[in-house]
Amino acid sequence: MSQAQQASDDLHYVRQAVDRRDRPRNMPTPIAWTVAIYVLVGYSLLDIRPDWAGIFLAVGGMAMGIVFPLIGRRTARQEGEFDRAEAMRINLHWLSILLAIVGVIALGVARHVDGQTIGQYIALTIGLIYFLGGVHFDRNLLWLGPLLMAGAIAITYVPHYGWTALGALVALGLVVPTWFRTRSAATV
Repeated sequence: MSQAQQASDDLHYVRQAVDRRDRPRNMPTPIAWTVAIYVLVGYSLLDIRPDWAGIFLAVGGMAMGIVFPLIGRRTARQEGEFDRAEAMRINLHWLSILLAIVGVIALGVARHVDGQTIGQYIALTIGLIYFLGGVHFDRNLLWLGPLLMAGAIAITYVPHYGWTALGALVALGLVVPTWFRTRSAATV
């Protein structure tokens, strides 16, 4: 192989790497499906068995916070694009959900706000974090975040099964895009 051909191949490889780096990244399919199931079950519990919902959402959320970085790392390595600094930024972004929830609960308890309203503020906050995730990571979250925020407000006006309906919409919003992506597009 000539030096010119080798240089051309090297430049082509670098161009492909830059293109992969600049394209929007999607939430890995196993994470999207797990969050969809979690939201659908957890939000339905808020309507059906509110006494179990808090425990389910807390334990499930912490478990996902532990397992998802491992899934994201594995997916990125399979794609050959693991970047430790980028992984840290993504993990800190999603960790902000936990920090926001703790803050909303602490403020709500201190101000004697009812549990339904605290839940709505949590959903509103998570919707904002989803939206910002769409700005920086997965473009699908650009519309899903505002949907979650609007749903958090709309629950006030829905007399029955508002949380279940919102959970179903969010779950569909997470799962449907996974049906239309290729293996190479399902990166962190």
